[in-house]
Amino acid sequence: MDPGDDVGPAASKPLKKIIPRQKVPTGKFRSCILVGTLICILIVGLSAAYAQESNRQPKKTRIIVLDPGHGGRDSGARGPENAIEKNIVMTFAKAMTARLKTSYHVILTRKDDYQVSLFDRTAMANHNKADLFISLHTGASYRSNPRGISVFYYEGNKGPSAGAGFQDDRQAESSQPIQNWEQQRSHLTGKSRYFVKLLQKRLSTKYPDLTFYSGNAPVVVLAGARMPAALIEIGHITNPMDAKALNDEAWRAALAGHICDAIDDFFSDDLSL
Repeated sequence: MDPGDDVGPAASKPLKKIIPRQKVPTGKFRSCILVGTLICILIVGLSAAYAQESNRQPKKTRIIVLDPGHGGRDSGARGPENAIEKNIVMTFAKAMTARLKTSYHVILTRKDDYQVSLFDRTAMANHNKADLFISLHTGASYRSNPRGISVFYYEGNKGPSAGAGFQDDRQAESSQPIQNWEQQRSHLTGKSRYFVKLLQKRLSTKYPDLTFYSGNAPVVVLAGARMPAALIEIGHITNPMDAKALNDEAWRAALAGHICDAIDDFFSDDLSL
């Protein structure tokens, strides 16, 4: 051993190998940050869009079924001024359709002069999942003095019958197999009555002197409806003054418009939903 040799404690420790730190290229580092930022922005944007879309309730297009009564060999009631019920309610339904079709999907149970069975009329409304069913008729009586507008809803087989004006395709027959809806569709009765109330409010405002009657009518065409439903007699065809009005296109168009306004009122209220 040479005198100059270091024999101290440090001589027994191995030398630590120093590995130089690799330098990350500046351009690549910035690219990673940019990509990560863009991904975060995209995720946040998609989440916000999804939340907004989830909260947005799409507006449902309401379906209205209009039922012009009678047709074909069944002319319905007749009155002075050569007034025939099946023709008057057909033109009236078309006037309502022209007004309603811009906001609703309107379906007619008949589009021309042909006969449709009672059950097929209601079945058409049920099949199309209608939100409102309106059967259009005129009132009729053996006497000429009754006049005005009558509106009926279905509340089961109770209360007075619809009267002399209800015959032919409106009269319920106990022998026919009509399903009992009193319990299953009781909630629809309230909605139907509410629509009648809105209609009466509209018409009483426009026609203060108009005779307006409303009530229960246990008729076939309303009994099986699975939606709010009403039967409207737009005037008494056997009354000379009403018959003259029913034959007046301008009067029919005005009345049709007021009924359509009541339909708008009905669907704008949460009670109808």
